[in-house]
Amino acid sequence: MDSHVKVGISLQDFSYTEFDDQNIVLNRDDGLLPGITLEAGIHWNSFSGILRGEIFNGLVDYDGQTQSGIPLKSKTNEKITRVEATLHYNVKSFSHYNMSILAGIGYREWRRDINSTRLTPSLLEIYRWKYWTLGTSVTFFQKRRRSAGVDIRLLRPIKPTLDVKFPSFDEITLDLGINDSARVEFFYHFVSRNDQQWTISPYWEYWYMGRSPNKGLTNNGVATVNVAWEPRSDTKILGVLLSVRFEP
Repeated sequence: MDSHVKVGISLQDFSYTEFDDQNIVLNRDDGLLPGITLEAGIHWNSFSGILRGEIFNGLVDYDGQTQSGIPLKSKTNEKITRVEATLHYNVKSFSHYNMSILAGIGYREWRRDINSTRLTPSLLEIYRWKYWTLGTSVTFFQKRRRSAGVDIRLLRPIKPTLDVKFPSFDEITLDLGINDSARVEFFYHFVSRNDQQWTISPYWEYWYMGRSPNKGLTNNGVATVNVAWEPRSDTKILGVLLSVRFEP
């Protein structure tokens, strides 16, 4: 049995869009988010266990509208954290391609803090969900100290929620619609002269959340005639990760 630790830095082009029931865009968040990743792994026989964490933080552009339809532009502070644990099975019949099948569970939290403007106050939304992941990793190129391949994963959210507090109302939790999502990552490994393994990984990630049911708003615990819901949304992420692997 052996182990490894991997440390990385990443930059991603983050794009989040909300749609109304007629599929018209309501608002968008777009911008670059820097982040760091940390991974630890244990390997034995045909199996490997991987624990991975990441955090991204930055300021992006907000383009939306007020409830009365007035166009609105602002900035949004984004903080996205994720922890994921996966179990990998190395398929010996495809050992030439280092093929593995993986399954695991993860947790994702996204704090979306929309800055105030002259028309609107600030608004903090917190999205949370656990998720299942299932996929495969295949190496399709190997030559001396270099190799390349692809990692493809299906992502399935588990009871995703949104916590939000509108001005003049109590905080509420909305249940988001569940839809399958995905991640595709290409990797290029190369070993330096001091035998350190480096990896460059372009990746694409997609999250798709359905519309939440309507939920009544309260003020100091008293019901009001107002209701809230979260529109259908999708998140598209295009990024690149540079990491280095250490083997104690």
